[in-house]
Amino acid sequence: MISGEYLVLSGATALAMPVRFGQVLRVESSGKGDGIRLNWTSRVRGREYMNAMFTGREMDVSNIEPGSEPERSAGYIRRVLLAAMDLNPQFLSGQLSWIAEADLEFELDWGLGSSSSLISNVAYWAGVSPYELFFNLSRGSGYDIACARSNNAVLYKYLGPGEQPQVRDINFSPPFCDRLYFVYSGKKQNTDEAIQDFRPGKVPTRAINEISAISEKMAETESIDTFMDLVRTHEEITAGITGVGPVKEREFRNFPGEVKQLGAWGGDFLLAASNAGRDKVMDYFKSTGKETVFSFNEMAIRKDEQKEHEK
Repeated sequence: MISGEYLVLSGATALAMPVRFGQVLRVESSGKGDGIRLNWTSRVRGREYMNAMFTGREMDVSNIEPGSEPERSAGYIRRVLLAAMDLNPQFLSGQLSWIAEADLEFELDWGLGSSSSLISNVAYWAGVSPYELFFNLSRGSGYDIACARSNNAVLYKYLGPGEQPQVRDINFSPPFCDRLYFVYSGKKQNTDEAIQDFRPGKVPTRAINEISAISEKMAETESIDTFMDLVRTHEEITAGITGVGPVKEREFRNFPGEVKQLGAWGGDFLLAASNAGRDKVMDYFKSTGKETVFSFNEMAIRKDEQKEHEK
């Protein structure tokens, strides 16, 4: 999400874009067996992360180390599968055995949508609405569901739990995109945990309208200076709502440009905009201990690219 974090939950229009790093789910039936059996393997950038067996209508989990991080991941997959089965009782019915392989193209800690891309893929497999499945599992806005299968940036308006959001596809490829960078903060955040104390109904209407206007202007401006002004104003408005000061003031006072939070409470990635040049930007963030930095084109999907989704 480029703009609108937190306030999207209050109805502000958010600007969001899909990224080139995704998650591919491959599924095949391995024939009939004694009840439902699903052998699931998850890989992270080619490394096997989890292998678990799910059995029966309750998707009981086995073949995994108790108390481990992979077990927690398997528990979440189980929740997603059960929610999909509730929405479509024919999903995973009968006596078939299945093999599923999920390949994540980014590190789990990066916060680029491992959960939302999983939900999108399972919804596609189960033949159910990805939004309905998402809202049955999360208190978030669902903007990342809009991005999960899109090849375009979107202007996204959340209308409440269970409601179909308003989504407008746009072309967000500003002429200054070579001066935009995505910086991993080193702080992975859980969205549901981060928003639990946020009260969408308490946000002033003026702030919601201002953030909506910023999202629209960010999507349209061809000026890097205007874009940086919008970043600065967005940070000030969000700081006034959350009580957490702008990230540039807290951590990057000497940065030659503007820096904006993108994730929950300053976690996940940051957006940096600067006229200083790539080498100076990279050297600056390296000096602050931020080693993972992507240019806009390294992160964003180009219009001539297509996402692949396999079942």
